[in-house]
Parts: sequence; structure tokens; C-alpha cells
Amino acid sequence: MSFLNPSVIAQAVPELSDVFYMKTVTSTNQYLMGYLKQEPSASGYHLAIAEGQTAGRGQRGRVWHSPEGVNVYFSLGLNECQFSPIVAGLVCAEVLEKYCQNAVQLKWPNDLFVNQRKLGGILVERQWASKTACRSVLGVGINVAMSSLPENSIHSLSSDNEWIDQPWTDLVSESGSEKVIDRTQVLIDVLQALLPAMMRYRQHGLNGFIEAWNARHLYHGQTIRFKADNQRLLVGKVMGIDHEGALLMQRDGQRGGQRDGQIERCVSGSIVPELAGAP
Repeated sequence: MSFLNPSVIAQAVPELSDVFYMKTVTSTNQYLMGYLKQEPSASGYHLAIAEGQTAGRGQRGRVWHSPEGVNVYFSLGLNECQFSPIVAGLVCAEVLEKYCQNAVQLKWPNDLFVNQRKLGGILVERQWASKTACRSVLGVGINVAMSSLPENSIHSLSSDNEWIDQPWTDLVSESGSEKVIDRTQVLIDVLQALLPAMMRYRQHGLNGFIEAWNARHLYHGQTIRFKADNQRLLVGKVMGIDHEGALLMQRDGQRGGQRDGQIERCVSGSIVPELAGAP
């Protein structure tokens, strides 16, 4: 097993103020959030990388399975609230597609897919230290060579023996080659594209990203079912995202007495996987 190389990463991405490397950590997001809390005056981008995580998390508290030495787990921290999962997802899809034979698609708001299988995910977390001071962390997990693990170890990735709850893939499987993929280089490629994109986002918002994001959305133009965080179930056609990253759905008036053609702006919740794309 080859390890991530923090010194090579720091040299290749000079915009980083710090690079924290750990063999194992509960979660890189948790580590960086703690660091920023202790160092509220720390400026610039701070990077935490780990070979494995014991308590990796995805959206809405879901378990993110993080076996050691085969994938990429990293978090960027900033003493500002200026991270966007929409921008991060688009950048990761564009970069990782160079390693894949097929298109990398996006599932709102923060998942990466190839051929209906999950390749990676993104989690943005924020904390307000005061009414004006905010810290934020952008966490990214990318499956690189998880298929190299013995099958029995994949079945026991979760500490509570919970099986991975959806089809997944990795860069090795999608590359169509037996060539070893350098995880350090994958991380460098993503960071070198991500930091300039985040700078554009800070200056101009999502305006320059919406069209490209919509083109990659797994369910763009399809009728889906969307479960809001308040358990409300919506049915409608995906119209894209707006300038704040909300998912826009044109409601289907034939179901549940909903108003025909009404545009629903979905801010929090999730596309119901087993029903997405249903006619």
C-alpha cells in the first residue's frame, strides 16, 4: 500500500496554508472544525487528509465508509462561510472524469456517480462563532481502489455491521486499466481545480457554474420523487438548480392533488433513490 504524500501535495498546491496528515482520524471534517475553533484567526485554506476514517459522515448524518489506504478522504477548512457543495461536486466530476471511461454525473446536492453507481460524495459543514464570524469545512470522499479490498472486508466496513446501502464504484474499476492510480495525484488534481473555482464562486456566486452542473445532473429533465427534511414527499420534473443551488422541480399535478406545473424550490431533503426517474 502506498501512502498519501503531504509534502508533495503542499508543494503542488501552494495556496494551502496548512496540510495536516493523519493515518487514521474520526473524520477529517471533525478534525478541521476543531482546529478552526481553536484558531479563529487562522487565515487561508487548511487541508486535512487521512488514510482512513473511523467515523466518516455523509449528508444528513449517514455513515461514510472509509477503509484505510484505498480511497481519498480530505477536508478543506476556512474561517469564512464560502464553500459550495454545488461547485465542489462539479469540479470533482470534471477532474475525475479524466480517470474514467464514462461520464461522471452528479446527484443533487453532493454525490458523484458513474453508471448509476456512487463514486464519491461531498459534505459542507458550517459553524457560526458569532453573528458575523463563521467557519466552514468542505469534506470530500472519493473511491479510488476500494475494489482491491477482499470482499469480506467490504461487507464489514461499518462498525455496526451495516452494509453499504447503495451500489458503488471506484476509479480503478472505471478506468478500464490495470494501471495503479496514484491517490496523491488524484488529490492534487482535484485541489488544483477546486481552489480557483471556489475563488470564482466567492466573487461571482453560482452564475458561471449552473449550466455545466445541470448538464451533469443524473436526473435532469426526469420526473422524480423528492423527500423533504420535513418528510413531505414531492413529485415532479427536475428543471435544474437556481443561483443559490436549490433544486427546482415542476410539480406533477396528476399526483396527490398538487397544483399542475407549479415550480417547487427544494432547499433541503433528498431524491428518493428507488423512485427517482419513475414515469
